[in-house]
Amino acid sequence: MIKHHNLLHIDFLKKLCTEIQKEKLDQALVEEKLTFLLDYYSVINFTAIKKNGLFFRARKLESTESYDHVKELGAPPVELTQVNRLNKALDPVYYLTQNMLCAFDEINATVGDRIQVIVYEPNENISPRFAVIGEKKNVFRRGVSKYSEEISKYITETLLSLFKQDQVAFQSYIYVDSFLSGLLNDENSSKSNYIHTQSLLRILQKKCPDINGFMYDGVASDGAINIALDVDIAKSFLKPIYTITLNILDKYDYGLYRYEIIKKSRVILNDGQILWK
Repeated sequence: MIKHHNLLHIDFLKKLCTEIQKEKLDQALVEEKLTFLLDYYSVINFTAIKKNGLFFRARKLESTESYDHVKELGAPPVELTQVNRLNKALDPVYYLTQNMLCAFDEINATVGDRIQVIVYEPNENISPRFAVIGEKKNVFRRGVSKYSEEISKYITETLLSLFKQDQVAFQSYIYVDSFLSGLLNDENSSKSNYIHTQSLLRILQKKCPDINGFMYDGVASDGAINIALDVDIAKSFLKPIYTITLNILDKYDYGLYRYEIIKKSRVILNDGQILWK
């Protein structure tokens, strides 16, 4: 059954979203307007995630040495955590992707960089709850969800129902999701100290307190899935299975790289220590 959606008129939405996007300094004003907007936005959230998928993090190395413990490759220590896209200062999260080359994109890898990548597999006994932003507009454009058949079916049926009832409401449903997705993957958001994504984070955490993380479209890598996961649940959900150190030899367009693996782990011990081949 398709739930009833209380939607704002698209002409009003266009004006409101433009005002939010243009405001770069007044955090309280941005938060006030976003709070109003999110009263008319249903957050898709789910626990079902591909259990056979892998998760990647990449870190640039400043010397020829590789890190010998997984803690150096995870979220930064609390005292060193700066404000970022979906975390407050002194409140670290795990930023992940499901593709190694996309992880290179997200750290702005370039020719000559020496990078250490850590690869995790999910704990099948733990199911974090993720909020997904941007998938309504993705299903509208592609006809299928990146996440699950259930989400595809739900969004497709909702779009069809809205289109039959009221085409203005149909457009509003897509418009809000597209706008919020655009805020999340704005490459220039750091220039305004993440004022929009920080406001969005606080509001969504209040609206959906049981959410453990967010999934959203790639920022530097088009079509990728970016993940921001709560540190506490990440410790039990993510199992490090191996790490590699590599050199970036060439960088091409469209997120492609030529690289040389120079070091690979033999085993990662239960205490997080890395033993190399």
